[in-house]
Amino acid sequence: MHFCTARIHIGGDNNNIYFANEFDPVSWPEISILQLIHGGDSVDTVVPFADVEQSGPAERHRLALKYGEEVVAEVFGGKQPPHQLEAPRATLRPGARWRNPLTGLLETTGQAESDDAVAAQSTEVLETEIEPPRMTANRKR
Repeated sequence: MHFCTARIHIGGDNNNIYFANEFDPVSWPEISILQLIHGGDSVDTVVPFADVEQSGPAERHRLALKYGEEVVAEVFGGKQPPHQLEAPRATLRPGARWRNPLTGLLETTGQAESDDAVAAQSTEVLETEIEPPRMTANRKR
């Protein structure tokens, strides 16, 4: 599953923006939930940067704990897990320091934990902004 940095326009307000950075990233499936909460165009500048092992059911459970089952069910339907855990055509950044929300630990992308010192010396950063997924929930308003 991919974790991403992104700009989140709180309530769709262009003057109230939260930047989900490497130390508080959002998962690729989480973007759909944020779009439901804040509006369809509320998430932009999405840059996938880390890949972790996470199953669809485990991610659904994590998101339900964070946002509530009702919101997660509205986005993904019933008890279904997210069907897309990774951003298409993502170019991930090796050597980026980040906090893994699944473990709470500081890690380095693309490196074993023992290689953290080497990664900290890396200055090359690859960033590719990805178009966020479009909300597919059947929300009635």
